[in-house]
Formats: sequence, C-alpha cells, structure tokens
Amino acid sequence: MSFSLLSQNLKISLVLASFLLFLFIPLLVGAEDPLIKGGLEQTIDKVNEGGDNIPKRAGSDIPEIAGTILNYIASLIGVIMVILILVGGFRWMTAGGNEEKVAGAKKIIISAIDGLLVIFLAYAVAYSIVYFLINAVNQT
Repeated sequence: MSFSLLSQNLKISLVLASFLLFLFIPLLVGAEDPLIKGGLEQTIDKVNEGGDNIPKRAGSDIPEIAGTILNYIASLIGVIMVILILVGGFRWMTAGGNEEKVAGAKKIIISAIDGLLVIFLAYAVAYSIVYFLINAVNQT
C-alpha cells in the first residue's frame, strides 16, 4: 500500500516538475539584446565611446531584478495553491462518503486557502512598502 502511494506521489512529482520545466523554458530564450543593433561596427563604436550613448536596459537594477523574481515566485506559488484547491475538491468528490477522506480533502482545501491568503497579504505588504518608499524618496 505504501509503495503504491509512493509511486503515485513520485509520478505526480515528475509530472509537476515536467510542467514547471515546460513553463519556464521560454524565459531562457531572451538572449538577444534589442538595444544593440547595426552589427559589429556600431557595437565597436559604442564601446570606443565608453558606452555613454547606450541607454540603460529596463530591469537591469538589482532591486528590479529581485522584484521580478519575487513576482514570478509569488505567481508560481499562487498557481500551486489553486491546483491544491482543485486536488482537494477532486478528493472530496471522489471520497465516496468516507469521512476520513473528506476530512483530508477539507484539510487540503483549507491549507491551500490559507496559503493563498498568506501569499496575497505578503505581496500586498511588500508592494505597499516599496510604494511608500518610492514616494518618500521622490518627494525630497
């Protein structure tokens, strides 16, 4: 019984890992820099000028990169929590009147809703702090 459950959990984990890998592969494709156009000669000219005329790339600051990564992580966790709610609902619907299975499904759903609430509140607090700090810096 436990071996069957272990293999089922392993299958679910592999499917989830494959899905996440498939989901994040497009992020690795952004290797081309659209700011450097005109070929090698123009790039050499810009390097010889000391890079004064090269505009700042969007999202190149460490806080912007960290914010982007945190947004992706919060989104990913939110998706996982919604999937857990669906899994809990499926388990509840297929419990067949077994009170232990229904209680387990309720526990999954409640835990997933708690997780969604925590992620939402953490994101709201972080966004508010950044918003107020930016306004405080810009007013001086």
